Amino acid sequence: MEKLQRCTEAVLPKGASVKRLVSERKLVHQLQALLREPYNNLVFLGLKGTGLLKKIFIGSEAVNVIDVIDNLVVAMPRNAECCSRESIHVAVQKNYPLNIIDFDKFLNFAGEQIKNIVFFSVITPDDNLDSTEKYLRDLAEFYADKRDVSHELYQGKNAFEDLKRIISKRTNEFIVVQRGSRMFLDQMFRKYLINELVYEGNIPLVILP
Repeated sequence: MEKLQRCTEAVLPKGASVKRLVSERKLVHQLQALLREPYNNLVFLGLKGTGLLKKIFIGSEAVNVIDVIDNLVVAMPRNAECCSRESIHVAVQKNYPLNIIDFDKFLNFAGEQIKNIVFFSVITPDDNLDSTEKYLRDLAEFYADKRDVSHELYQGKNAFEDLKRIISKRTNEFIVVQRGSRMFLDQMFRKYLINELVYEGNIPLVILP
């Protein structure tokens, strides 16, 4: 408990209302109990580095939380600069529509600090280009009255490299993905997203349920 107190005092503003809890229950079970309370919640997961990130793919506590907890989860790399929410990039795909309710909750948490939203998709030759472009445009129009919104589409064999090059330049932004969508479940994309962006790029990752 003393270690937890020192941690919270180091990162939270003086005078902030804080409740600390130490439990022997499994993390997922404890979180499920806490999240039954009638509040809007953000669950933060700290990621230490490459070792822990590799474990994410073989059943770590972090991935258990992401898989089981029906709540907004924020994965924070250990050395992330603390963190501008002015601009966010949101990975979407037409066949797995964006969870508007929980995405709006995230926007409400951030308030007016988020000024720019970029919706993006990565498609393969098997995907329908026109319908994907239309879905991106529709999302951008839906949020255009609230934020400065744009959209980006990546396709072809170099889609992942192009995305890496563009996003890795934005070292102080949030990337938003949706649990269960192809962009998060696809092994190649997930490994790239976690290792290249979250760890190496020190970019926080928001996972929508």
